[in-house]
This record gives sequence, C-alpha cells and structure tokens, in this order.
Amino acid sequence: MKPRNTNAGLVVLVLILCLSHAAGQDAGVHPQAAETEIGTVTGTAFDSMTGAALRGVTIEVVGRPAVSAVTDLDGKYVLKLPAGTYQLQAVLDKYFDQPIKNVIVKARQIVYIDPVLVPKSVVSTEIV
Repeated sequence: MKPRNTNAGLVVLVLILCLSHAAGQDAGVHPQAAETEIGTVTGTAFDSMTGAALRGVTIEVVGRPAVSAVTDLDGKYVLKLPAGTYQLQAVLDKYFDQPIKNVIVKARQIVYIDPVLVPKSVVSTEIV
C-alpha cells in the first residue's frame, strides 16, 4: 500500500495564497496606501454674538458641496480629505457663509479650524 501524501492540499493552498498576494501587488492594489494619504479637518462652529456652539453647520469643500460634514449637537465636525490645499466654507441658514481659505491638509495629520459665523440679523438695513 502506498503512503498517502496529506501535505499536498496544504502545499496547493499556500501556493494559491502566494500567487493571489503577488497578483494584488502587481495590480497596484495597496489597501493601506489610500488610507495613509488622508488627513482630517476638525473643530467646532460658533455663533459670533453669543459664543455658543452651533449645530447643523455644513462645512463643505468649495466647488464640491458633496464633500462635506455637518456639525453635531455640540457644534463639532470631522471632515476626512485627501492631502492637499482646500477652500472650505461654513454654511448655516440665517447666518452669513464663512469662507475658510487655504486649508492645508497633510496625510495622517489633523487640522483644527473653529469657524465663527455671523448671524444675518446683526446687519441692519435701516438707514437713519
């Protein structure tokens, strides 16, 4: 009787895993590379008159409103962006839009920005 080779299945499995890993590298698939190029913009939005944190403020990338974050109940937001320089704006109904210029986002770093919004009711149109 011939002895059975029980390691043959294991050898085939290891070979398949090695080949699939090599194919992923050749295809330029690097799952960690994409994550390492992301930075974070975070902070708290405030009312200029009261100093209170503002909820519901949209912090958006100018020209790309789909790329945005909304402040929570405490006025805090977190926006994840690829490394680069951005023009942002803080937007809330009944407040003037607040531009945030030249925000430099670096990979794996955090940028803290606390926008202060001015209520539209502050500006009077009455002429005396």
